[in-house]
Amino acid sequence: DVLEHVRQPGSLLEAGLRRLAPGGRLLVSVPNFGHWYPRARTLAGRFDYDERGILDRGHVRFFTRRSFERLARSQGLVVRRRQATGLPIDVLGSRQGATTSPSPPPSGRRGLWRAVERIDDVLVRLRPELFAYQLIYELEPSASPTPSS
Repeated sequence: DVLEHVRQPGSLLEAGLRRLAPGGRLLVSVPNFGHWYPRARTLAGRFDYDERGILDRGHVRFFTRRSFERLARSQGLVVRRRQATGLPIDVLGSRQGATTSPSPPPSGRRGLWRAVERIDDVLVRLRPELFAYQLIYELEPSASPTPSS
């Protein structure tokens, strides 16, 4: 959850790679700019930053599945596992900061929130490029590292 906040994410990956123990792996999580929300905002001409999420004010780099995997390869890393997560339903509409726990939905809406979560889970599995909110990777050094660009 750091690479999108630095100007040279390849350098950070390279530094992590140098510090890995033999057989070690890097775990990386990046927001998916290919998610429908930033796509819709951009299409509507509203590329504004938010307080949190994919368009967080602190983000200086944006990644899609393809662009992140290209970056990882350029740093001599191989994707061993990839996982996509859906919308953080538990914090939608919440004005709480990232350091506080979200409050549960009102009891009358719990069924609705669970249904939205289930639908989101199915959509993430069917089309992760469009519905994954976060992309989580397990990376390891490739057998023959590619020079950094």
